[in-house]
Amino acid sequence: MSEHETSHAPYLRVFLILLVLTLLEYFYAMFATKWEFPFLLLVLGLVVMALTKAALVGAYFMHVRYEGRWVYLLIVPACVMAAIVVLGLVPDIGMHRNMTKGPAPASKATSALAPPSQSRHS
Repeated sequence: MSEHETSHAPYLRVFLILLVLTLLEYFYAMFATKWEFPFLLLVLGLVVMALTKAALVGAYFMHVRYEGRWVYLLIVPACVMAAIVVLGLVPDIGMHRNMTKGPAPASKATSALAPPSQSRHS
């Protein structure tokens, strides 16, 4: 193997880092729920670890690290579009929360799912 080939293959090290990050995510979530961290802190911590793992996978296993600078011309607009799509859902989520406040009235759809009573068939 040449020096060029071995310098491009830190796959075992990256795998171990991904494994450690996955274990950190698991224990972070477990302890955050046990110690009742604020929900925002729980989500932010998990998102940071997930983005770190995604960056490692993209950089090493998808070989983005070894590409030229032109790849960023493709990656940056895709990330901007993904953010726009996700942020575009925020009004729908807010409207859904406002519509579901309070007890929902019993509908015919829920009563249709209930098992039939004995008196119905007699």
